[in-house]
Amino acid sequence: MSKIITFIKNHKKTTATLSVIMTFLLGTGAAFATGGTTADFSPVFTEVMALLEGDIGRIITACAVGWGFIQILQQNWIQVIGSFLGALLLINLEDILDSLFTAAITIPI
Repeated sequence: MSKIITFIKNHKKTTATLSVIMTFLLGTGAAFATGGTTADFSPVFTEVMALLEGDIGRIITACAVGWGFIQILQQNWIQVIGSFLGALLLINLEDILDSLFTAAITIPI
């Protein structure tokens, strides 16, 4: 056990990367095992979109803009740009997701 703890202390980046990969693999394995249909996804998608476009989305956007103004005062422009792009993403999230899920390639016959 002490060898494992020593390895984790000495290889923090490797351990963090492995934990993220394992979490992703376990999550996708559980999702594939359930074998859900799109009928299961639609109500959840509608609910999440309603939350992000409603009061919660406005609060997140206001916090992002406020954080951007604070970072402008501290001269951290990368976080300002990130906050601005995050706010743009929240504003246009429904259009982006609709275009992703309805994208199709037509093949003329």
